[in-house]
Amino acid sequence: MHRISLTTAVAAVLLVGFAGSPSAAETTYEKSIERDCGFLKTAKYDFRMTKYGAESHKWDNAECAGHAWVKVKYKDRVSGDIRYSSWRHSDSTAKFGYQEVNSSPILKSYHKGCADCKEYVLPDDAD
Repeated sequence: MHRISLTTAVAAVLLVGFAGSPSAAETTYEKSIERDCGFLKTAKYDFRMTKYGAESHKWDNAECAGHAWVKVKYKDRVSGDIRYSSWRHSDSTAKFGYQEVNSSPILKSYHKGCADCKEYVLPDDAD
């Protein structure tokens, strides 16, 4: 009888331990770019996206004018329609969070380093 209760106790501890751990790792997409803006001047940007948020970050030592820009694509939880946010920008870090798109997972994010610059899409291979 003592052996059964010890086995049961060990199993219970293992179940509680696994239940408290994340079931799957969060997928993160990232991209870093440098934007040329004239005679030996560059700006460095980092772009990041998960299903919970997206951000564009312009490094402080950037020699170029311009902001970090981000917008997101998501599926509206109420209507089921695919929607796009408007562009958001900042001189350092522009962000969109999960709650800002009706708690819907973010499907894609769009990033750029100035209003008229090339767009970068994360994830690269998603439709």
